[in-house]
Amino acid sequence: QTTTGAIVSLFCTVLVGWLFISEFNNFLTPEIGHEMLVDRPREGESDLLKINLKIDVPNVPCVVVSLDAQDVMGNHKVDIGGELRKTRLDSEGFVKTDVYGKKMPDVRDDDSDQYAKEQKGEGCRLHGFVQVKKVPGNIHISAHSKPAVLKALFGAATNINMSHAIHDLWFGDSEELHAVEKAAVNPLRSTQMTSHGSADQQSPVSYEYYIKIVPTSYLKLDGHMSHNYQFVANRNSVNGRYRLPAVYFRYDLSPVMVQFTQTDKKLSHFLVQVCAIVGGVFTALGLFNSLIHSSLKAVLAKKQDLGKLG
Repeated sequence: QTTTGAIVSLFCTVLVGWLFISEFNNFLTPEIGHEMLVDRPREGESDLLKINLKIDVPNVPCVVVSLDAQDVMGNHKVDIGGELRKTRLDSEGFVKTDVYGKKMPDVRDDDSDQYAKEQKGEGCRLHGFVQVKKVPGNIHISAHSKPAVLKALFGAATNINMSHAIHDLWFGDSEELHAVEKAAVNPLRSTQMTSHGSADQQSPVSYEYYIKIVPTSYLKLDGHMSHNYQFVANRNSVNGRYRLPAVYFRYDLSPVMVQFTQTDKKLSHFLVQVCAIVGGVFTALGLFNSLIHSSLKAVLAKKQDLGKLG
């Protein structure tokens, strides 16, 4: 029945309310567990692996840039098209626009000298996806699909700078796994590799990424399961290994898969937590209130003994 007690009680009520709301939100959020399993073929599963990418090559124009694919089965595709697009970049690395400020159209298949000269000093953005066999192999960004145009633009191979920026690189059809914090879906995002070069450089610089792909499934509360991929990657730069510089992404698939599973939190656990919050807060603040009250009484009593209160 004191002012201090009223203040402590009000603070206690607010604190309990805040903790209850936090615990309730946590209760409504599904837990995500994971386990390791052997990756077995699934009925109706495609034998193709989808590779989604968005990569800038700021020093090589689109007219000569190509994305090639090669695997251990002997398949070798040069300048893959399909759903892969090439967008011209200006000398500052921004998407090139026309005089009206509109984005230039995607690059067409044109080897003419005039078209090549238009792009001299530009860069290129590759974006979209390609599909490859689910066997060890590599995709690489190179400039060897059009040697005549390449020679006209750069002369010697040592003048080709394959510096690049990876905005996105991930595998699979579904983006659902991107929301799982534990999942390494796009670890190379925002990676930049820069070669400054030098006048006495005798061999071109290439880049290699070694990627281990881990098949991953994601089972949601409603029973829906999506199949995705995680991966880990290491990288390095090499001089002189290749006649023409390139950016290689060498990949291999793991025989072990990871399964993420959403599960509901138990109601009993939530009730125990709420009881613990209410009991703990009221007990702690009750002790604090008693301590303050006792301390004030002791101080007032001491003043009375000294005759300072009249």
